[in-house]
Amino acid sequence: SSVLVFCLGAIWWLRRRYLSTHMSLRQVKMLAHDILASMDRGVITTDRAGVITSMNSASLQLLEMDFDCVGRPLESISPCLLVKVHDDVVESGMTVRDRNFNIDRAGHVLRLHVDGHALKDTEGTTLGCVIHLRDVTERILLEDRMRRMERFLSLATLASGLHHEIKNP
Repeated sequence: SSVLVFCLGAIWWLRRRYLSTHMSLRQVKMLAHDILASMDRGVITTDRAGVITSMNSASLQLLEMDFDCVGRPLESISPCLLVKVHDDVVESGMTVRDRNFNIDRAGHVLRLHVDGHALKDTEGTTLGCVIHLRDVTERILLEDRMRRMERFLSLATLASGLHHEIKNP
């Protein structure tokens, strides 16, 4: 009977440890989900085969997708550049930085910056890919405006110098 009591005590202790570990894992998952949801940068994770394992709300909004695309292949929902980034990262294990691509939305062009990183486990084995999407449309428009204003400023300087030379022969 003492062996039976000991076994029941061990089972009870193991069950409590299991439930505690399960609750901790659940809290970590919720924390990671909340952190990804709060980012303004799109984050997509895939496995080695190119199947989407997760997408945060910013990536869903940038690509105009629904949450049901999780579990589907990357080729079925994304522009070919995302597939190329995934293939480069998974095959070579290198980080892909600053690739640009455009998405046409009803006559309005959305410009995105794409980065790709390998998703690895604790032993260093590549499990898949993490793709970061960043909308740079406004920044590029501002840069174009700044270049245009610089050209106008140099033209104004040239015109004022020319005016001065004509006025004082």
